[in-house]
Amino acid sequence: MDIGPMSNFSQQPNKLKVYLFLLMFLIVFTVEGAGALRMGASPPELNFQGKTGEGLCEDLTLFGDGYLRIFKIYDKWSYSKDKEISSYILDSKYFGIRGNYPPYIGVFEQNKLNLCFKANKSGNYYGLLFIESEEADAGLGIWLKLNITASQDDGRSFTLKQAMGRVGMLEMTFLAMVLLIALFLRR
Repeated sequence: MDIGPMSNFSQQPNKLKVYLFLLMFLIVFTVEGAGALRMGASPPELNFQGKTGEGLCEDLTLFGDGYLRIFKIYDKWSYSKDKEISSYILDSKYFGIRGNYPPYIGVFEQNKLNLCFKANKSGNYYGLLFIESEEADAGLGIWLKLNITASQDDGRSFTLKQAMGRVGMLEMTFLAMVLLIALFLRR
């Protein structure tokens, strides 16, 4: 009994499996975009200094992996300056801060992003700019610090004309009477 041809036949499927495995391996690793998403930003922290009501701007450079990637951009703020990401949950509106930047940006290899913020109250504010990929579970954060000092007219001080506008007619009549009495008593 000759089993020679039978043994050759039984080995053929194993060779076929090896070739199919190698072919699938090459296809998976040569398909465009099969690699990991690479992204970066510089600088890792932005410091804005200025006066209340003033638009403060800084440039941020985003780096990509050579493929066009779309990133979502938004900011969150915290009362504390610690760098615990979970404490950055408040909207900028809560602090009277207005951000001006695009909500989405496309990055191929490198792209500059101009970020502007305006605060209507003086103080130190701590934020985190989130940059998240729309295509993968990837993202990064940029620390934000706003050091805002009071401008000449911070809204805390007001002129006599503004004070007069805030005072009602009854109060004005009373004030006029007190001034007249003071003038007559002085004589």
